[in-house]
Amino acid sequence: PYYGMDYWMKDMHVFDASGEQRIAKHIYLFAKVQNLFNAKYQVYINKQPSNINIIPFQDPASGKTLTQQNLTGKVYQLGVRFDLSK
Repeated sequence: PYYGMDYWMKDMHVFDASGEQRIAKHIYLFAKVQNLFNAKYQVYINKQPSNINIIPFQDPASGKTLTQQNLTGKVYQLGVRFDLSK
């Protein structure tokens, strides 16, 4: 039922943070957090509601039909890095 319709991706703002600390001459400890505010990836079809051509799962108020949603949550990384170039 969605053939030939335009797909729209909702705006998505992803905020990350990272830090690194040297603990020895060539050894560093690092930490990273990705997607701090749990941003969602959403794709929808934006078609005005019509009584003649009703799309399955369409929100009657906005005319948007959500076709895909990905929730990844926060991603944490902690590690040790060796730098032998210095």
